[in-house]
Amino acid sequence: MIKGAQILVIILSIFILKSFSCSNFKITPLQKILAQHPELIYQKVYHEIPFEIPPFPIIPSMPHKGIFKELFILHIPNGIMKSYDGHIIIDDGFIEELVWGDNNLRLIPQNTQEINPLNTIQIPGKVLVLSQIGSMNYCHWILEILGRLAIIEMNNIEYDWICVSDNKPFIKKIFELWGIDPAIVINPIDQNFTIQAETLIIPSLVTRTDLGHKHFGNFVHSNITLYTRNKLLNAANQYTIDTSHFSKRIFLSRKDGYNSRRILNEDEIFTALEPYGFKQYILNNLSLIEQIKLFNNAEIIIGEHGAGMANTLFCEPGCKIIELFHHFIPIDFWYISSLVGANYTSINTLNIDADFFKDCQQDGIRLGRAFNAQVTIPLNIIYEIIKTL
Repeated sequence: MIKGAQILVIILSIFILKSFSCSNFKITPLQKILAQHPELIYQKVYHEIPFEIPPFPIIPSMPHKGIFKELFILHIPNGIMKSYDGHIIIDDGFIEELVWGDNNLRLIPQNTQEINPLNTIQIPGKVLVLSQIGSMNYCHWILEILGRLAIIEMNNIEYDWICVSDNKPFIKKIFELWGIDPAIVINPIDQNFTIQAETLIIPSLVTRTDLGHKHFGNFVHSNITLYTRNKLLNAANQYTIDTSHFSKRIFLSRKDGYNSRRILNEDEIFTALEPYGFKQYILNNLSLIEQIKLFNNAEIIIGEHGAGMANTLFCEPGCKIIELFHHFIPIDFWYISSLVGANYTSINTLNIDADFFKDCQQDGIRLGRAFNAQVTIPLNIIYEIIKTL
């Protein structure tokens, strides 16, 4: 998982970049690019579709309905991809629909446009580009990167190479479950990494809605997300592992959270929960398959917001999810729980201004502090949770 300090640097970088005018970067809508480049092939995958789920419990005014924008696959002959984050370069600029985030909040290095032909790797064949901002994080991988891969597989698109931003052990295992040959994987090494492929294949970002990214948390396209769930769950079920020692009542530890959003009295909380059949789990101590099966087998999951909660995707309908928040309040797993039919509850453990997260991109320092907060959760909150079990 990415360290909290690294996340803070990324968050602060976003706000530093806000001070630059968007004119520093040439960012062009896709339809204009297509009109100027008839050699590009645009393949529509899904029309725009509406979505709506119940209001978020902590912040009822948080956006909870909108429209998923049209999904597509773009084929670019002699296409150029630059940087660790997979920026697609065309006409010395960027395609608007392929840049993650709001128009004025793009985390794009100033030197991204500087293409040096002598440092550009020429690759024959078709290169599928999945690299994007956030792709070093387990949650973004499960929900966004694999969502883009699902678009490709659902439409029977063939490719020779696949470009992703990292080669962490969990990524290798995900590819194994998905059936990807590791020999075809390309890993960009830094922001100056540049390739030019015979053909680039670029699937849509799966978080594109009419809501933008002003609130903290993403909606991911429902059809694509459920395809990912079924693909990985079916693959994991082909492995025979002993799950008899798994508890159906799970308390997720953040002791591996690299000092970001740590619960200082975590052991006290577990001591209160243990008599009720809960077992404490540090997810980094489990294999990917074990994590999938642990969540799929669970009846109750209690945990603080963190990337490991992405495994909520593998829960069965009716599973009770209790997510603990303090300072940092994203909405990702509330949304995922609704997709899989889990019974979701969010608990605000501190008296804070929750409405900040409706438009949290306006204050980078405050957001960084919220992300890295370490707190003691009052035990009376845990006792109130126990009464509902």
